[in-house]
Amino acid sequence: MITDKWTQEELDYLYENYANTCSKELAKHCKKPQKKLSDKARTMGLRKSTNFISELRGIEGDTKSSSYKKYIDMLEFGNSLDPSVKHRNLTPIFNKYGFYKFKELYKLHSV
Repeated sequence: MITDKWTQEELDYLYENYANTCSKELAKHCKKPQKKLSDKARTMGLRKSTNFISELRGIEGDTKSSSYKKYIDMLEFGNSLDPSVKHRNLTPIFNKYGFYKFKELYKLHSV
């Protein structure tokens, strides 16, 4: 049963585990929707750890990894296509040009 009120045990569990546990697992344990869990964590000042986020992204904490460099290069290339806008991630660029079209343009650019 999903409840709106937070017990002290749930708050303690959230505080102890939020940084290194995926929100889906936390929400299941606390029997709360993920949105409510994320909102509560934000109001408590909790954040995911850098290592946890890096593992999720496959970067494993190494900002000099080839996948990270490729991502940055793709982002810089995407921003060069429309200098009037400075994107912080690839999603709006993919949405504007289409994922496959952008990858094709990037491939031509990288040759």
